[in-house]
Amino acid sequence: MLEKMGSVWFSDADVICIPTSDLFENGELVMNKGYALEAKQTDDKIPYHFAKHISNHGNTPCMFMRDNHPHICSLPVRFALDDKPSLGLIVQSVKLMLVLVNWRGLTASKITLPRPGCDYGEFNWESEVKPLIEPMLDNRFVICEPSFKKLHSIKCVKQEHCPVNLHHCCDVCRLRDNCEYVCADSNCEVRKKSDKKVLDTFYRDQYIMRKKNGI
Repeated sequence: MLEKMGSVWFSDADVICIPTSDLFENGELVMNKGYALEAKQTDDKIPYHFAKHISNHGNTPCMFMRDNHPHICSLPVRFALDDKPSLGLIVQSVKLMLVLVNWRGLTASKITLPRPGCDYGEFNWESEVKPLIEPMLDNRFVICEPSFKKLHSIKCVKQEHCPVNLHHCCDVCRLRDNCEYVCADSNCEVRKKSDKKVLDTFYRDQYIMRKKNGI
């Protein structure tokens, strides 16, 4: 297992794992914050696909396969959206995710995931989660930690500017340059538009790289 600073979206991963719960409404998994929301914004079929899997197989990892884009794998970390993550579920999910990626033939692929159960300060990565999952993961797996400062206020700080390149706090520099002035409101329309711009740029670069290498 490797560790690096940065977002899971800014890697050359073949598979990106997204922390999820088992709460779904109207036939779709609730994915309304963090990496789950960002994954949903890349493809609106993902919530339906994951919810269908939960209905048939329980709260277990599920792979959403795509052409020319990284595959998205759900990584259940909690049993309901508002409950605290479960260490037992995290361990089970990592074990099953490992089985799943091997079964899919992704034995030589790069797989990235955030620190499961640690995104919002629920568990301590170094003392609680890392010791449990590190022995299971080989060097195909890269654990990513966003290096921008996490803001806890829900107030949009879009009037601030990034000291790196003076871009709007909700602009592309939010992830690319690890800007610490990230808007903490996931419903901010400016942030949504810039997030889409970030992901579109990422997918374009991924497509060019894969096409160039005949993948």
